[in-house]
Amino acid sequence: METSIRALSHLRVVEISSFDGVSYCTRLFADFGADVQKIELAGAPLRRSAPLTPDGQSAWFAFLNFNKSSITNDANDGAPQGRELSLREGLTRIIVDWSGSWQAARSGN
Repeated sequence: METSIRALSHLRVVEISSFDGVSYCTRLFADFGADVQKIELAGAPLRRSAPLTPDGQSAWFAFLNFNKSSITNDANDGAPQGRELSLREGLTRIIVDWSGSWQAARSGN
């Protein structure tokens, strides 16, 4: 019989990052039952990281984002912002990494 550890099922976490360390941290939250929502930039480099599966998906990306939901934020498109705001309802934790590509998107570069 398989047992499931749901110790963090009372948490709702939003991940805003393109850094694999943050993705791993939130993967652990998800593995222990938290509802994890990932907001990622369009064309995030982590999606193209090797090794690739036979269908061309990054195995590393798939591993890091198992048990999560996600939306893509295109810096040139305002539409996802409404979805991002709706994620705030019931939010208990937010994990953010403002370095790298997110920093460039925030500054408009």
